[in-house]
Amino acid sequence: GTGRVTLNKTTLFIPLVLIMNAQIFSATATNPFGVNGAQEAFYVFLGLWAFKSVVQKTVRCSKVPSIDLFIFVTPLALIAYGATAAFITFRQPIAFGILEERRILSVYVYFPLVDMLRSGRISAEKTEKAILTVMAICAVLMVAVSFKLIPAWNEVRSSNVALRSERLSIGSSFLAAFLPLLLVRLRGTEAIKRITILILLAFALVFITQSRQLLIAVALMITLTLRPHVLLALGAAITITILLFLPFLSEQLQFYTELFSQLFSSEYLDSSWRMLSIEEVIQSLRAGEIFGHGSLSPMWQEGFQRVVGESFFLADIGIIGTSYRYGLFGIFWYLFWMTLQLTLIMRMPAGSQRRSYFAVLLFLVILLPVAAPIEYRGFVTGVLFAMTAFLSSQHKQNKISCARRTVSGQMLSETA
Repeated sequence: GTGRVTLNKTTLFIPLVLIMNAQIFSATATNPFGVNGAQEAFYVFLGLWAFKSVVQKTVRCSKVPSIDLFIFVTPLALIAYGATAAFITFRQPIAFGILEERRILSVYVYFPLVDMLRSGRISAEKTEKAILTVMAICAVLMVAVSFKLIPAWNEVRSSNVALRSERLSIGSSFLAAFLPLLLVRLRGTEAIKRITILILLAFALVFITQSRQLLIAVALMITLTLRPHVLLALGAAITITILLFLPFLSEQLQFYTELFSQLFSSEYLDSSWRMLSIEEVIQSLRAGEIFGHGSLSPMWQEGFQRVVGESFFLADIGIIGTSYRYGLFGIFWYLFWMTLQLTLIMRMPAGSQRRSYFAVLLFLVILLPVAAPIEYRGFVTGVLFAMTAFLSSQHKQNKISCARRTVSGQMLSETA
């Protein structure tokens, strides 16, 4: 009766999990808020939660849902295979191999989300709103640091070769991936507020993050999956953004022309680190090395820098890097992942919500050549699995309940 808003543990828990999951504190060269060890600590938390979740379901129900079992086994299988392959191929100690594969544990964000949803402690709608809130936080932080409204914790380090010496990235991939969840909400009473947020997100992606792969993926994802009125709203948001920052437009246009033309330059195609890494993997496959080599940790004898060269990075070459790391085992695992994820989406009720999650999956597919969804985008993959697994199961239960009510009604009418 006092009108005060009370915050329970669940209200705070999901947003905090999503904030950590969005990589806001990931220690990367372009993140001014990176904290060494923060993401690893979060992986430990996710691993413990996943273990607890599976054990509890086994004890209480004597059966773990198949989707939960797949998510639980995926990091364990890939980590074990990758670490073993690196030991066999390069004699790297297993401990270093496990350490290098740690990022896959981000997929385990699935468990706290899906457990909270199934228990009824939080609804799917509130979880989606929490995702949108975290996206807005990422954008606000990037804008605030870029305009020196708040101080950076770390010095940002970027390659001058990439033409983007001043770019920042705070949860940019998370922000870009779940953009469709905002785009399908541009109607209704909160449309103005959400369009304002959209303009902020667009500004952060275009002018601050400056990532070719994210911009291309977002453009294709939106064009291929969303309806005309949503595309119109997005176009309006982009137009307003351009008009607001018109004085900088000519400079930015020249910058992006140079940035994208770099993709087709002979220097990039012949000597960029990404193309050199791809060439190394192709040569390995041509030599019949199809069972994978694992991944080397830079903490063990300088990693791939000593074995292959300083320009070899698996993180930048997506599914191609997966084939080098896990061989045929990894490719087959990805085929099963794709089939299962697509099945979950198709089992959701038809409508804008299903289209928005299909768009997120398409985002991951478009980025396959440059970012492996399980190894390096697990923080998106895990959330997508959790939401679609819960929503598809909920839809199935609703259909069963509806069918039972229909049958009961028919029996009552016949009795009467």
